[in-house]
Amino acid sequence: MQANLLRYFSYTDSPPPPLLSPGNGIVLALYDSTLTALEPWARAGFQCESLAPSHRSKSLANVRKRKVDLTRAGVLDQVVRKYSGRVALALAFPPSTDLSIAGARWFAAKRRADPDFQTRAVAHLKAIEKLFQNLGCPWAIEGPGAGLLRKLWRNPDYVYNPCEFGAYLRPDEGHPLYPDIIPAQDAYTRSTGLWTAPRFRMPARRPVPPVWRYFTSKSGRTRRMSPVSFKRKAGAARASCPRGWARALCQRMASAVT
Repeated sequence: MQANLLRYFSYTDSPPPPLLSPGNGIVLALYDSTLTALEPWARAGFQCESLAPSHRSKSLANVRKRKVDLTRAGVLDQVVRKYSGRVALALAFPPSTDLSIAGARWFAAKRRADPDFQTRAVAHLKAIEKLFQNLGCPWAIEGPGAGLLRKLWRNPDYVYNPCEFGAYLRPDEGHPLYPDIIPAQDAYTRSTGLWTAPRFRMPARRPVPPVWRYFTSKSGRTRRMSPVSFKRKAGAARASCPRGWARALCQRMASAVT
């Protein structure tokens, strides 16, 4: 218990020297369809590769996009063979609707159609973890911080809300893809878990106050909700890697960033 608490609050310690430079290898991301996780690394001069079933963003210098079905049998083994010895940092943002509180309203219908849908979702996360371990580099896998993964897999190594890294973004810096859903400076809450390698370094938190959407419930009470949860069709925005955290991570771990 004490070790977990020390690791969770380790961001208050003096940061060690940066770990990575562009000469160390590429930055590899799985399921980063918006390229928000890779953008800071690309701008810092790292060569990046994004493997995802589809991409929602335009092309970005220093980023190679590859359309890949990562759930197809044998694909993750091919990734190991292709990238072994070439990766400086690996990040993954796999779909989490089958495991998150936001997707709970559909669990019963999904379970009737496929009793093993959550077992398969967790198995895919474990397969990504094994892939990253075989690559031998620092890595992180994102998943719901408050969902079922604590029970079906293990506790996350870190938990954060996007607004806790909002001050890494300018106050006028709106989201390039979802400005009507994601507030400027990532000023929203979404319990986000990270399952990481020992050499991963969590950046220091620079929080901004979260923005809320207020509404009147059926009982007549005024309630509040995170703006990324307010609209049911905001799933793509919710799944997007928080830009403030991505920028903070690059500053924490990359020697090319000043």
